[in-house]
Amino acid sequence: MTNKENMDNTKKRNNILPFLVAGCFSVGFFELACFINTELSGGFLLDEIRDYELSIILLFMLLGLTILIFQQRCRLYSLIWVLSYFVGSREVWNMNDKKIFMVLSYVMAFLLLIIVVLDIANVKAWAFMVASSAIWFTVMIAQAFIMLYQMLNQEISTAVTIFYAAWFYMVLFSMTQTVPFMKIFSPTGMILGVSSPILMASHTFLQSNLIAEEPLTIFLYRIPSFIMAITMLLYVIWIRKSESEQHRIDLFSGAIAILTGVCIGFGYIAVYRQAYDNDIGVRKLNAKAAYRDQLDQDEYNWMEIAGKEEMVSVSDLKYRIVDLNDGSMPVMFLSGGMTYEASGDTRIVFYDEEKQKPYQVWGNHNCIGVAGYIPADKDHDYPLIFCKGGRQGLDCEFIYEVRNQKLYLIAEMYDVWPHEIDENDPGFTPKTDEYYWLGEEVSMIQYQNTRDAISNGYVDIAWNS
Repeated sequence: MTNKENMDNTKKRNNILPFLVAGCFSVGFFELACFINTELSGGFLLDEIRDYELSIILLFMLLGLTILIFQQRCRLYSLIWVLSYFVGSREVWNMNDKKIFMVLSYVMAFLLLIIVVLDIANVKAWAFMVASSAIWFTVMIAQAFIMLYQMLNQEISTAVTIFYAAWFYMVLFSMTQTVPFMKIFSPTGMILGVSSPILMASHTFLQSNLIAEEPLTIFLYRIPSFIMAITMLLYVIWIRKSESEQHRIDLFSGAIAILTGVCIGFGYIAVYRQAYDNDIGVRKLNAKAAYRDQLDQDEYNWMEIAGKEEMVSVSDLKYRIVDLNDGSMPVMFLSGGMTYEASGDTRIVFYDEEKQKPYQVWGNHNCIGVAGYIPADKDHDYPLIFCKGGRQGLDCEFIYEVRNQKLYLIAEMYDVWPHEIDENDPGFTPKTDEYYWLGEEVSMIQYQNTRDAISNGYVDIAWNS
């Protein structure tokens, strides 16, 4: 190869470095900002999630800094692996339901740690070089089989399995032993190397428990995984093609790369945070959290709807939180708080987004309570809530339509005994049957036919204690 060809190849390799460094810092600062924001806002991160966040922060920020300083492979990369792997590996180890796999995971970790220690000590014995490459390759394959077993035989979702597999290979590829392995097993090494970015990108499409519902928010949510995947892909290409003789990128380019990464990380957070906070799925989650907070209290003001204070024990209440699928906040139904008969035994509770608190909208009716509902669907532009009850020979039903967080009465039934026939018992009561639909009085048959026509999808409320 001529000197000109060498210079051209070196220039191509160096062109990767600014993008690689920018990618490392954008991912690192994004994860760091998310972690700090969660901790400062009093958010709750599970230990395994916190460990994973810290692991990613360590891996990408230290990797980006080390790449920028040395611009070639060095033994410091193995220290990065030790830090990031042992911070984030606890959950991977604990995912194994069979003790043999858990033990195997620990053995693999400590075998790799031995390799790192001997490598840092600069042991150059031929036997060590062969053994380290063999162990490195064995761990790669063993981890793949463990992940495959978990996905097929344990109650772990495919998305979670792929997520941890991607994390494992990302971290493993930061070891010094990656370079000789990829030189010896060039095609296989590249396949294993690009598997991590592919798995990380695939993971975002397999998640089924996303809080966000709107397409823009979901799209923005997936961007960090793609940046992470692209960064790891650049990293694999760089370690595969790097050589000891290459020109260093200048200080200005390095500073621009770091600044670009930081701007991408924080700029993305600002855009995503706004979309996330306004997403209907997130707002629904906030409403459900407010309902749960109210249910966690010792007492509840049952007569809030009447502007009075009559407290009941929350432990005596039954509840149901329902998403009516109408693009607005979920509704909470309460039962069992009646302070006296005329106060009603059920409540319909809505959530006020401006005040960030639940409030009662219906329920102060004598012996009439919430019975069921119909979510918005292809047959119903707006959700419906059915309230039923009665006393002293009178059966009642009210049907409400929910529009823009308000109840609109669309149907009323007052059925005097004998029930469900278009006749009255003069000896029992002077009252007569009355049926109304959209404010207009109708016959019993008209009422029943119209009710039947809209009742597809009706759901009885299943109360939770």
